[in-house]
Amino acid sequence: MIKVLIQFGKDKKVYKLQIEGHAPVSDGMSLECASVSILVDTIDIAFTEIFDYNVKIKKKDGYFSLEVKKANEDIEKILAPFIKVFYKLAKQFKEIDFVIQKEKE
Repeated sequence: MIKVLIQFGKDKKVYKLQIEGHAPVSDGMSLECASVSILVDTIDIAFTEIFDYNVKIKKKDGYFSLEVKKANEDIEKILAPFIKVFYKLAKQFKEIDFVIQKEKE
């Protein structure tokens, strides 16, 4: 099971994106894992090599997290399409769990 967690702050901006787990392999591959891996790698490259925003990234096998230190509109615009694709993948594949967590007020 792959779990995609999106955590929003009181200001309704993304403060954490966390992906963890693996999907079962069938016929030597997992379309779910490959799809999620491509998205994660693209997010990682965007925030470590292209954009200069104050985010903290942790990445290892089966785990990725991006924590936003200071939210802004640019970060929201960068993450929005990725979040939508993660949501669509979760609707398409039962091995992907999409969770939205809102910060308590």
